[in-house]
Amino acid sequence: MRASAAWWRFVDTAPSADQPALAEHLRLSGAMTPQFLLRIVAQGKLDFFAAAMVALTRQKLPRVMALLANGRDSALVALLGASGLNSACHAPVLSGIRHWRDVAVGRKVAGVQEVTWAMLRAVPGAERGDHPTEADRDVASLIKAIHLDFLRRNARGHALAIAAAA
Repeated sequence: MRASAAWWRFVDTAPSADQPALAEHLRLSGAMTPQFLLRIVAQGKLDFFAAAMVALTRQKLPRVMALLANGRDSALVALLGASGLNSACHAPVLSGIRHWRDVAVGRKVAGVQEVTWAMLRAVPGAERGDHPTEADRDVASLIKAIHLDFLRRNARGHALAIAAAA
């Protein structure tokens, strides 16, 4: 099991009131990795992502929530930079946030698979093969792994539903 994978059951079940403490614990333990943060955004767990940004940047939660809800890209990039998140992750995270915003207000119908696909396309050079940097290749690889994980989960769910209906 990957180190960050062990935390998912806590992230998935943590009440909102406990999320800041969990995020701080993950920060202190070193489990707040780029992969972990990308997965949080990909899954649409923006409330927990806000708690993570608060733990990493020491900014106030209302400010971070406002930025995630309707902040401009430049303000979000500043937040991501203050968190220490590698700049190669910024474009895909922004893409994920934009997609989940659109889902929240009904402009889009999307799930994790669609959002991870959009995040992957946001990695410079990942879609076009324009000689991406090593950091871009690493981020694209992480997002591909997340995308494939959710494709497998979805396929498994469909197979179980078919088997149950038979």
